[in-house]
Amino acid sequence: MLTNRMGLPSAIVRAIQNDPYNAGASDISVTALLTPPYQRGLKKTCTVVEDAADRMYSLIGQIGHGIVERAYPEALTEDMKALSPAECQRLHGVVAERRLFTQVNGWTVSGQFDVIEGTMLMDFKFVSAWSVMGEHKKEWEYQLNFLRLLAILNGMDVIQLRIIAILRDWSKLKAKVDSSYPQAQVVPIDIPVWDITKTREVLKAMVAAHQHPEPAPCSDEDRWKTEDVFAVMKEGRKSAIKLHDSHRAATEHAASLGKGHSVQARPGEYRRCAEYCNVSHACPTYRGEVPF
Repeated sequence: MLTNRMGLPSAIVRAIQNDPYNAGASDISVTALLTPPYQRGLKKTCTVVEDAADRMYSLIGQIGHGIVERAYPEALTEDMKALSPAECQRLHGVVAERRLFTQVNGWTVSGQFDVIEGTMLMDFKFVSAWSVMGEHKKEWEYQLNFLRLLAILNGMDVIQLRIIAILRDWSKLKAKVDSSYPQAQVVPIDIPVWDITKTREVLKAMVAAHQHPEPAPCSDEDRWKTEDVFAVMKEGRKSAIKLHDSHRAATEHAASLGKGHSVQARPGEYRRCAEYCNVSHACPTYRGEVPF
């Protein structure tokens, strides 16, 4: 069910509703594999509730298709589509937007890559600047290595993986004053390539987890739990003087400041549950933590 609590223009809502995504004749896609099995299981048994405003990042991400269309028009002609992906790579060196399939544990697994140019598989992503200012997201590594495995199983040769990160909130001013900030709005990120045996084993294990009739509740990692912190507080002041990672450090700091200072524990938050899960309203764990 799609709601529109923020009153977005009808054109935007219609664009969201007319999502062209299709996983093909598969039991599960690479994208779905990267979601927690428990969350995916809930989607089968309850009404999925999403607000149009929460789907904007997904809508923006689909602009990547337009980039591929303009960058590689020759790869999207009907003549090219009539060839197998392996033939396209061998004859033309560029393959774009192909959905590939393989069998794992009795299930058909599918995945669609953006572009394979030469032997490099590339994926375009629209992300925040902070996403590229540290280590790359682990899910990117899983996604691209699974797509590489699918490509290899379908007769293709892929030896490099790269994310083309397009920063939707990039600031030219921040780039000028902070050398650690991304210096351009487009940031290529090379992704580590796994041993093919490891990739097969990880894929098989993840498919098995989704096949389980009673998947385990989401872990803290699945739920994107932030770290617990301990705030040093001063009597009469609402904001913390300082946040510490350990209770001991916070206690010692408060003691050094003298009377009127105390320590307040602040448990980490479950960001996925609170902001990015469209079935959290039906999740027994989350319902027990947050009043609905």
